[in-house]
Amino acid sequence: MPYQIHWEDRGVVFKYLGHASDADIAAATRCVQADARYDSLLYALHDFLASESFTFSQAAMEELAAVNAAAARSLRAGKLAIAVMTEMEEVVAAIHAYVASGLSAHDFRIFKSVDPARAWLKGMTRH
Repeated sequence: MPYQIHWEDRGVVFKYLGHASDADIAAATRCVQADARYDSLLYALHDFLASESFTFSQAAMEELAAVNAAAARSLRAGKLAIAVMTEMEEVVAAIHAYVASGLSAHDFRIFKSVDPARAWLKGMTRH
């Protein structure tokens, strides 16, 4: 399995390892959405820093955006703050495809390291 899921108090961290793909993001996301803790999430952190490569299709990212938009209706907050950590252009392109679909209900930012990503998430999830 090229991903790991770590639950935190108000969020979830997805860590991708080795070769990852849009199918891995979809599978990991389904696992989280099926968990009872999903409804109270405020943020998600997708960490691709240990991933060696990434592949995706535009159609798969658009489908993922549609599925996630429907799932977001059960979130107490209504949407998530989603930080993506990567240095890979393929991951950046996939995120742009996801957001460009116009279906995303979430706030996205892309970072190259942990500290700025965590700082942004902290600012986005303050009550």
